Amino acid sequence: FLFRDTSIVVFSCHLAAHSHKLVSRNEQCKEVLRETRKLVGTRKLDAAVEFDHVFWMGDLNYRIDLNLRASHRALQNWNNARSKMSQIMAMHRLRLDSTGKRQSAEKVAGSGGSSLGEGLSGGSDGG
Repeated sequence: FLFRDTSIVVFSCHLAAHSHKLVSRNEQCKEVLRETRKLVGTRKLDAAVEFDHVFWMGDLNYRIDLNLRASHRALQNWNNARSKMSQIMAMHRLRLDSTGKRQSAEKVAGSGGSSLGEGLSGGSDGG
């Protein structure tokens, strides 16, 4: 269907379950694309390339194939990365003044640079 000038197609399907059925699931996806050529759009293109947005819904049965320990380790790594990114963003928003004390970005911007960006990038004090 069209929403304003954007073409959208929605698929709802139930694909093969269990980790050993990956090839079957992939084949079923290809079959959905092949069969829908007869129903939507043109016969020369499948929906994945013909429409602006394609939504796959239903019980697709794709899963992360990790044991419990590996899953916990992956989640911990992700949480650690988020924590490190938060620290990096905090340093981006703060700046050390000449005495080694942190100043807020707003204070830095107000003390020489005409904008927040100038204040953070060194402003008039060259730091």
